[in-house]
Amino acid sequence: MKLKKSMFHVYFLQFFVNILPFFWIDVFYDNYTYLANHGHFFFVLLWAMSTCYGLYFYAKEIWQQNQIPFNEKKHALLCLGMLLVVCIPYKNSTLLKDIHVWLFIVCFSLYCFEWIQPIRTSNLSYQKICQNTFIGIFLCLATFLAIGSMTAFTESLASLILNATLYHYAKKEPM
Repeated sequence: MKLKKSMFHVYFLQFFVNILPFFWIDVFYDNYTYLANHGHFFFVLLWAMSTCYGLYFYAKEIWQQNQIPFNEKKHALLCLGMLLVVCIPYKNSTLLKDIHVWLFIVCFSLYCFEWIQPIRTSNLSYQKICQNTFIGIFLCLATFLAIGSMTAFTESLASLILNATLYHYAKKEPM
């Protein structure tokens, strides 16, 4: 992966796709699913692709640099599952709503587990990366709990924080 090209991803594309909802909706009430259901499906798909791009490639780069064993197919399936969530309609069917929510919960939880699993046997550098990444995740979780539901603000915050943190560690920049 060319990390110089990824600078465009983190500093421009991620900012762009996460700032636009602030002009379209109440980001503390509505979420990206609301946007998708109200005429912005392709924008939400772009947002999800951009977010999952970073979660996939930056994590993979970090694991390779730190010689952390990981299952590349499982990692790809988890990121693909998080991307697939935006393609599952949330409007009508209760079953589809449940699949929409639970597919994300399962994929993201297993993604986090991918990071936690090698901590015991890893070097201090990787442990610091995990610590800072999970601080970002807990910050997003705190905003979710404070607001009381999944909102565009929480989704944008998670997308920005996780991609920026992973990018900087993949590039080996100090945080």
